[in-house]
Amino acid sequence: MNKDDQRALMAKQKQETLEKNEKVISKYRKDFEENAQLDCDLMTDPISIHFCETTKEKQMWATFLHISSSLPYRGFVGRRKQFFVKCGEVIVGMVQMASPLAQSRPRDQYLGFKDAKDKWANINKYYNICACVSTAKYSQLLTGKLLVYVIFSKEVQDYLQAAYDGPALGFEITSLFGKSSIYNRIPFVKFLGETDGYSAVAISDTDWLKIKAEWIEKCGHHKRAGKDTTRLAEAKFQILAKLEGWYKRNKLEFPYVYKQEATKRGVYFGFLDGKVTVQERVGEWRERWLKGRISRGYKSNENYSSKS
Repeated sequence: MNKDDQRALMAKQKQETLEKNEKVISKYRKDFEENAQLDCDLMTDPISIHFCETTKEKQMWATFLHISSSLPYRGFVGRRKQFFVKCGEVIVGMVQMASPLAQSRPRDQYLGFKDAKDKWANINKYYNICACVSTAKYSQLLTGKLLVYVIFSKEVQDYLQAAYDGPALGFEITSLFGKSSIYNRIPFVKFLGETDGYSAVAISDTDWLKIKAEWIEKCGHHKRAGKDTTRLAEAKFQILAKLEGWYKRNKLEFPYVYKQEATKRGVYFGFLDGKVTVQERVGEWRERWLKGRISRGYKSNENYSSKS
């Protein structure tokens, strides 16, 4: 699938998710609009992280992401934690960390898993950065990279380890179009290459809800998963393949129509060291990235989104 087709598919899915989540979005849209009117100085104002614990915080986080991201957000299965990144009182970005992907050859090779048994015994020590989106107002000042810097902090590692009572050793990241401008040239994040083939699925929301219900019923998913929040998330194309396989084994015609094409995603990985604090990461980002923008004529308190 070429980039134009991918963008068209993402735009369609984005519109579907906005319509589906309109009730929640409308509830917190005013908060988003009020946040857009606030000002801060990225060089001098304090930058902090705020984990989302209550239903209200999680819904507000989702609203900010739905409006800010060019990609559809449909949640995630398994472990997942969200937080806001603030500069002063201004929300400048949203992050979500979740269970790692079930299959990723570049990641598995990089981590040196000996075999499948070794992989499944250790993969839950790692997390996937499945959302890392800056709000538009200060994005030209490289706030996307700021989010990555604070993700790889002692506070985030400590939070995950306390939340799930186990080690958090690093993060995997996938990029839709191969290499990503956000993750490139960040010293503690390594580009591992591209996936062997990531299936992009186009299917109606109505059919997808039916498929998930059938998958649970016919493939015994609920018996295996139960309430185990440490299990790996299964991607949409994996669920479709398993359900379609059930129909074939029972010599029945698969009743759903969908479009599936192979794409390749970029894969990144970074280890956590448990030492560098959020404020130290912010200092690194300011020194390496923000000062560079300022030297090119940008101002650390300027809203460039209104001028683009």
